[in-house]
Amino acid sequence: MRKLLGTLALVLGLSVAVAPLAACDDTGDNGGSSASVVLESTDLVLRPGEERKLNVQVDGTQETPVWDTDDAKIAEVSSDGTVKAVAEGSAVVSVTAGGKSDFCQITVTSQGDVSVDDEEKVEGYLYYEDFDDRTSVPAYLRTSTASGGSITVENGEMTLATNGAGTAFASYLFDEMLTGKIVAEARVKVASTSFSNVLFFYRGDMGYSNDDIIACLGMDAGGFKNHNGSGWQGSFLSYSVDTWYEIRMELDIGEGKYGISINGTDYADQTFRKRGDGVEDCIRLLKFGTDKADAGLTYDYIRVYRESSVEITADKTTYTAVAGSEATVTLDYKVSGGASVTVTPSANAQQYATVGADNKTISFAANTPAGVYTFTVKAEDATGSAEQVFTVIVRADANTLLDTDFSELPAAMTLHEGNGSAEVVNGELQIKTPSGGGAVYARYDFGEALSGKVQAETRFMATSPDFVNLLFLYREGAQSIDASKCTNSVAVQDGNLKYHNGSGWQTLAAASDDEWHDLRVLLDYDAGTISIWLDDVQVLDGGVMRAQSDDTSVLIVGSDKKNCSLTYDYLRFTKVTEATEE
Repeated sequence: MRKLLGTLALVLGLSVAVAPLAACDDTGDNGGSSASVVLESTDLVLRPGEERKLNVQVDGTQETPVWDTDDAKIAEVSSDGTVKAVAEGSAVVSVTAGGKSDFCQITVTSQGDVSVDDEEKVEGYLYYEDFDDRTSVPAYLRTSTASGGSITVENGEMTLATNGAGTAFASYLFDEMLTGKIVAEARVKVASTSFSNVLFFYRGDMGYSNDDIIACLGMDAGGFKNHNGSGWQGSFLSYSVDTWYEIRMELDIGEGKYGISINGTDYADQTFRKRGDGVEDCIRLLKFGTDKADAGLTYDYIRVYRESSVEITADKTTYTAVAGSEATVTLDYKVSGGASVTVTPSANAQQYATVGADNKTISFAANTPAGVYTFTVKAEDATGSAEQVFTVIVRADANTLLDTDFSELPAAMTLHEGNGSAEVVNGELQIKTPSGGGAVYARYDFGEALSGKVQAETRFMATSPDFVNLLFLYREGAQSIDASKCTNSVAVQDGNLKYHNGSGWQTLAAASDDEWHDLRVLLDYDAGTISIWLDDVQVLDGGVMRAQSDDTSVLIVGSDKKNCSLTYDYLRFTKVTEATEE
């Protein structure tokens, strides 16, 4: 049919002209140049009674497009291009302006699976499609295929493919011009190294020409590429065919640039293809597909949403209280702008905790049992929302900071598996790193700065000679292994127990691999010293701490080295008072 329509267009003298880019206008006057009339959809399948609006780009003339149908008994068309399917059969709908025309083949059938306008509107998203539960191309998408190009939906995926020199494109028209900061995400794979338009953003609702492309990301010849207005830039990341990639574009429309993240790795900001004079604010159309030979790209999902300007900032997210008496905790956070704030206690906190009118003061009843309680702070305004979870550890007594035998993972401890494993198994915490390396660790936030004298106790076994962070303490806010924030560190390497005195690592005693060892560490924050006992033998007496600090509050154990294996039987941190000091 595309070939037939193309022949008819030639007979009628159809020519295509590209309008110059000018602000957000969707049409333009080329000052006497020949007119062009281009329909995006040239083939349309409808059920009897279904309606669908055809979109047309008209350039080079001020004439109002005139619509017509060659068989109104099959398909009617209104003056704005809305086609209504009347009865089964075929009809050709035409649109004419400035002496030029374009045509769309309308097929009306009640047989088979013909999609209706069933766009899934998901709250919080400008566009959302996962192709699940679909057996055909969603009708709300504008599609264009020619010369062997195809678009299919199968097994929750949509594939756009060409055979030879064909084309296969789909596009989505947003309800409004996109402004501010927009995030576009997709999971996609390609079947060849032919150029594929992965995520292309166009001006207005008539944008089909290269001059209408504002921001774009392509895959070509084994590499991801972008166009900065001067030309296609060299690949910033290689890809393999038939391999899934999770893509994230962060468009800053006001600044005319976008950030790129692929499979969780961030790359340098890219500039828009078109920018300046307000053209960035004209984005309304998302288009994807290909017009290159033997190409194919498959989408698992596509989603677009507005990046919220609401932010919740907090240097401290973990707090402590003591069971058996009334206690008050004040959450220290800031919310950007004039966003409204709500605080939701976890289910186990609702009968014991009261949230104050300031949405920061948390009051605990005297009968609150020891445990971990969370409070979700949500800030929201017209641009979006943000959430931050705060944790309050209610301790059984004032002196016990951590006491676990790993019968289960302590509620305030988090495990981080960087290609390795960290898990609680049979009453043990087991940490292993892979041969290729990767940071694997357990993190515990005490919820308060360590002060005075603190005793740490554990039973451990290392089963490899590689370096492991046996007991590492960090300043408040530390989220991962970070030497710049480390204040005290005890390690095992090559069958030896070591500690860091601020100048370098000191070997203390043998700690054979594949054997259990008992370790006790006394931290004196007033004196700035550390003492260590291994298997009940003192191996360090009043050593210098790695770094003196009044805000040490985080424990991180594990390793970022290759082929490490470390097991803990228990972990215990206790405040030492005159009554408990040995």
